[in-house]
Amino acid sequence: MGSLTSYISIHDREKEGVDDPDSDDEASSDCEAALMDPKETQILEPSRGRLHQAIQKILQVLRILLQYLLPSFLLPVTDSDEPRRLHPTAWLDGLRGIASLLVVIHHASLLGFSWEIHDGWAPDRHQTAWFIRLPIIRLLISGPPQVAIFFVVSGYAISHKALKLSHQGRFAEAGSSLFSSVFRRHPRLFLPAGIVVLCTALMTLLDPTWFGTNGFPNVAVPTRTVPQAKNLIGQLRNWYDAEIQSTRPISNGFYEQADPHVKQNPFDPNLWTLPMEFSSSMVVFLFLVACIKLHNRVRMGLALSLIIYLQYYFDFPALHMFLSGMLICDLHFDIADMLSTADPRSDTFILSVWARVRRTVVSRAVAKFKHSYMFGRAVGLSMFIFALWLLSTPELTYGPHESWGYMTISSWVSPWYGDHFLSPYGAILVLGTACEAETATRSPSQNADKAGSG
Repeated sequence: MGSLTSYISIHDREKEGVDDPDSDDEASSDCEAALMDPKETQILEPSRGRLHQAIQKILQVLRILLQYLLPSFLLPVTDSDEPRRLHPTAWLDGLRGIASLLVVIHHASLLGFSWEIHDGWAPDRHQTAWFIRLPIIRLLISGPPQVAIFFVVSGYAISHKALKLSHQGRFAEAGSSLFSSVFRRHPRLFLPAGIVVLCTALMTLLDPTWFGTNGFPNVAVPTRTVPQAKNLIGQLRNWYDAEIQSTRPISNGFYEQADPHVKQNPFDPNLWTLPMEFSSSMVVFLFLVACIKLHNRVRMGLALSLIIYLQYYFDFPALHMFLSGMLICDLHFDIADMLSTADPRSDTFILSVWARVRRTVVSRAVAKFKHSYMFGRAVGLSMFIFALWLLSTPELTYGPHESWGYMTISSWVSPWYGDHFLSPYGAILVLGTACEAETATRSPSQNADKAGSG
């Protein structure tokens, strides 16, 4: 009211033509008082305060999102932060990370190069990009070997907790762990991929040229053709049909991408491995439910027999590799148990597998080199290089029978197995040597802690 009264009095004086210096000074002071009146300024403060709070909330949400999206090594570290305890299978993350990067490089190579770059190395023929075709080097652009590593590592990872509890005699907890794993397996595999495919469907609806129209000339995969509807409802229907067909665990679960039984996801054909992972995981869980209470050696013997049976008669590559990863995990715990209780001065500490075998030439030779650090490292490194060489076997479409380094060994494999023999066993050996190296780097006390706590 004070400001309004001052404004009226000034206006009345101007109308009356009164020219009074004192009144002008009084009026100006009244205006300044009105401008500085707290009641007037409080009208603007709530709106500014709400805007400031909204900005602070947005920044807080962005900060939380960045903490989830950014890698841990890019986040700020304070003195109060305690080092996080690594989970038992953290040593596998490096192997999976390298395989993931190489899969990305493989798919990028299909967009920029022809299929010829994936042929085997044959120096007697004129070949371009011959260096990248060399054994082991060719793994940098090869996709199927990385898929084999994923399958073997997945079999190891999904069975790790249940087998750890089994070796500790905690069978009830092992059963609960398996029930939880079975319940969560389907959404963990298919839900993230379904969201990505939904985004792809929406983007192609908004921009039909999202994947390009021509691509580079003379490349393996110049562009991708995806379903496109005229409206949102139609595109959502395309996405729904694609998800239903591509997530069928039976027909899609035991065959590879090129098999006619497999229904490809038209929005992203690279998701063909997910049904195979799901079906193979269910078989691993079923095997563990049936055999978790058996003696460790009996369970491993049954697993090995099942692997040979499935490989010889049915040739289900994903199932064979998943079960092999599970067997490596079981064997890993068994070796850790024996190393934790063995005398470091005895032969069983060095060659635990031969613990119940009479001393022979082999055991005496091992005993001779048991204190040789370089000997153990040389054997492990040699096995790892052999595993990489086996893993990099060219697929049948890229001429392994004409590739130097693989002519003889590929001729030994029956055509029945196709590409499902040499490279998968290379992936199994890669995980086995890496697992043994992880065990060898620990002391007996650390092995005892691992056997007790996992």
